[in-house]
Amino acid sequence: MQIGVLGPLTLCSGNRDQYLASPRSGTVLAMLAMSAGRAVPASQLIEEVWPDKLLTNVRNALQANVKRLRAVLGGLEGRPGEEIVCTAHSGYLLDLPVANVDALGFLALADRGARLVDSDPGEAARILDAALGLWRGPAFFDTGTGPRLRAEATTLEERRLRAHEDLITAQLRHGAAAGPAVLDRLSRLVSHHPERERLVELQMLALYDDGRRAEALGVFHHVRRKMVDELGLEPGRALAGVYQAILTQDERLGERGAVYAARPHLTS
Repeated sequence: MQIGVLGPLTLCSGNRDQYLASPRSGTVLAMLAMSAGRAVPASQLIEEVWPDKLLTNVRNALQANVKRLRAVLGGLEGRPGEEIVCTAHSGYLLDLPVANVDALGFLALADRGARLVDSDPGEAARILDAALGLWRGPAFFDTGTGPRLRAEATTLEERRLRAHEDLITAQLRHGAAAGPAVLDRLSRLVSHHPERERLVELQMLALYDDGRRAEALGVFHHVRRKMVDELGLEPGRALAGVYQAILTQDERLGERGAVYAARPHLTS
């Protein structure tokens, strides 16, 4: 059985898909899925599903949602639901491999790809592209209303952006020219996240690599204005170093691909 939380909640076993009609049961499942193989205390589930705790029989309500969840998952898997959602340590445990939850699979792939960016950028790009392909929309799109899942969603979104940065770095370090696909991806990401200086650096270097020096310098000035006006901050040393290298057409920018691996040295 595969559980998807990187977007709307999905349940799939073989060719069978299942929809959870109860949003509260979906929230319980999302919480259990993010801790697959580990017990989640009932108190944490209650705080997530009923943060105001206005119900007087909240534990009974949790048990009812777990019962409903067991029925759905058991029917999907063709085995007793109690074997899938187990009672354990004053809480519940989802007996499912980590790889069967898309968010946990994404994290594992993103970390594996990041480790290979320097040593094997081609393989890193393949892995990171697969990791990002698991996303179908905002994490916990229809289940993340409680404090823990909101925090998880923020963490996952940060890791997703880092995976984009690692993917583009790997693609450029692999020696390929910054083609339209890479430049379009960078343009979209920077427009939504101008505060992420690593993305801005990559966009500037990719534009320079594509023979668009004036546009690369323009990106810096645009982002700098936004940072100063909205945050009262100047760009960091690394971003300023990339700008200076492009402005002076530093000879270290001449070797295709080498600039991306040597980026930290551009500030020296």
